[in-house]
Amino acid sequence: MNAFAFKVIDAINREGIGNEAWGLVEEVDDTVAYFGTREEIELKGQWAYVYADKNDFFGYIDKVEPTRVLHVEDCQLLLYKLD
Repeated sequence: MNAFAFKVIDAINREGIGNEAWGLVEEVDDTVAYFGTREEIELKGQWAYVYADKNDFFGYIDKVEPTRVLHVEDCQLLLYKLD
């Protein structure tokens, strides 16, 4: 595990984010089909994701810059490339 991946997973853990709001994926061909995002992109490699409501405040995960931010209905999908 690289330092960035550790930092992301540690921040999610410290935040107490439940399994319903975050996860790990690998090689996603189409984010619209997989996550229901407005933007259609392909995710190569390993990624962590966090669903964040517009009004959410995260004391730890906000300190880690996401690799990409996509949009799902009325929330953001924060994406972190782990490899």
